[in-house]
Amino acid sequence: MTRTRVLASNIFRRTVAASMGYIAVAVGLVWLIGFIAILQIEGEEWARIEAEIAETEDAFQEGGIEAALDLHRIGDAAEWDDDVILARLEEEQIVVAIRNFDDDVLVGYPGLWPDDAAELVYLDHPTLDEGLRAEAFGLGDEAWGTIALFVPEREYYWGWLMPQMTYALILVGLPLSLIIGFLLSRGVLARIEAISDTAGAVVSGRMQSRVELQGTGDEFDRLSSEINGMLDKLAQLNRNIEAVSVGVAHDLKTPLANVAGRLDLIRRDLNDSDAAHAHIEKAERYLDGLLRVFDALLRLGEVETGRRRAGFGQVDVSTLAQDMADSFAPLFDDAQKSLDVRVAKGVATTGDRELLQQLLSNLLENAIEHSRDAARVFVELEQARDAVVLRVGDDGPGVSPIDRARLFDRFHRGDQSRNTPGNGLGLSLVKAIAELHGGDVTLLEGTTGAVFEVKIPA
Repeated sequence: MTRTRVLASNIFRRTVAASMGYIAVAVGLVWLIGFIAILQIEGEEWARIEAEIAETEDAFQEGGIEAALDLHRIGDAAEWDDDVILARLEEEQIVVAIRNFDDDVLVGYPGLWPDDAAELVYLDHPTLDEGLRAEAFGLGDEAWGTIALFVPEREYYWGWLMPQMTYALILVGLPLSLIIGFLLSRGVLARIEAISDTAGAVVSGRMQSRVELQGTGDEFDRLSSEINGMLDKLAQLNRNIEAVSVGVAHDLKTPLANVAGRLDLIRRDLNDSDAAHAHIEKAERYLDGLLRVFDALLRLGEVETGRRRAGFGQVDVSTLAQDMADSFAPLFDDAQKSLDVRVAKGVATTGDRELLQQLLSNLLENAIEHSRDAARVFVELEQARDAVVLRVGDDGPGVSPIDRARLFDRFHRGDQSRNTPGNGLGLSLVKAIAELHGGDVTLLEGTTGAVFEVKIPA
C-alpha cells in the first residue's frame, strides 16, 4: 500500500500555512503596537513643546520680552554652553533659542535652528548628533524663538524593537513551525495509516483485522471504535449471509428433490390419471413450502432494511392482541392445548400494525408447534413505564441451553423441532420486527417453559 510522505501530506501543508499565518499576524501586531507607542510618545512630546511655547508667550504678554527671557535663563549667562545641552539631554529637558530679528541669541543655545523641511532638527554641537523635535514661535515684533525636545530613548527603542522582533519571528518561528508541523503531521499520519492499513487488510480478505485503539479517547480513538464496530457488524452480516446461504440450500434441497422425484413419477404414471394427479398435488405442496420460505426471506429483508418504518402509525396493541388470540383459539383447541389470554386495555404504540400482527402470529404458531402435548400457553400484554411488554409462553420443559444461543438465527431449528413443520425463520422475523420498532425480544431465564418477552417503546 502506498504511504503518504509527511512533507507531501495535507496536514503538513496546512500546519505550515497556519504557522505562517500566525507569524504574519504576530509581526503585524508588533508593528501596530510599535506605531501606536511611537505616536503616543510623539504626541506627549509635542504637547510638552506646545505647553512650553504657551508659557513663554504668557510671560511675554504679562512682562514683556525680559519676562520671557528670564523664564529660560540658566544662571547669569544668557547663552547656554555645550555642557548645558548635555545636561538637558540627560534630564530630558527642553532646548530653547530666542533671537532678535538680527538673529542674535537673546537666551538659549545658539546652535539650535529650526528647519521647516525636516522632520527632525540637529544641533550645531561638537559631540551630539541626536535629533530634536522643534517648533518656532514669535514674540510680537521684538523676537522669535524655537522650543525643541530630544527624541526620547523609548521612541528609539520601539523603532529598534519592531524590526528585531520581525527578524526573530521569521528566523525562529518559521523553522520552529516546520519542525512542529513535521512532528504533528507524522503523529497524525501514523494514526491515519493505521486505519488505512486495517481497511486494506479487510479488503484483502483478513476480516478479523481491527484498528488498534490508543486509549486516549480522542477523535481518532472514537473514529477507530466506530470503524471497528462497523467491521464487527459487517462480519456479523457476512456470517448471516453464509448462514442464510447454507440454510436456504439445506431447506430447499429436500423439497426440490421431492419435486424432481414427483416429476419422474408423473412421467412413469402418465397413463394412470389418478396416480399422476396425486403426484401433482404432492409436488404442489412441496412448491408451496418453497414459496413460503422465499416469502419469509423477502419479508425479513424488507423489515431489516427499515423500509416499512415509513408507514408507522398509532396501533392499539390491546385490540390487536385480543383479536389474534381469538383467531388462534380454535387452532389451540384442535391441537388439544389451552390458551390463556391476559391483555391490559388501552396499551398502544407507534408502529406497523401488519408487522406487529405478524410478530404475535409467529410467536403463537411457535407455541402451537413446539410446546408439549396438552400444554398451557399464555399471552400477556401490559404497559410498564414507557414500554409495551408482550409475553408469550408455555408450561413445558423450555429451551435447551444449546439452542438458546442460536434461537433467533435464521434457519436454526432445535433438535426437538426437526420433525415439525417450519423453516426456522419465524423467530428471526420476530426479532427483526421488534428491532424495527426500537425494541427487542428475549427468551426469559428462570421461568417454567419457554417464555418470550417483547419490549417496544410505548
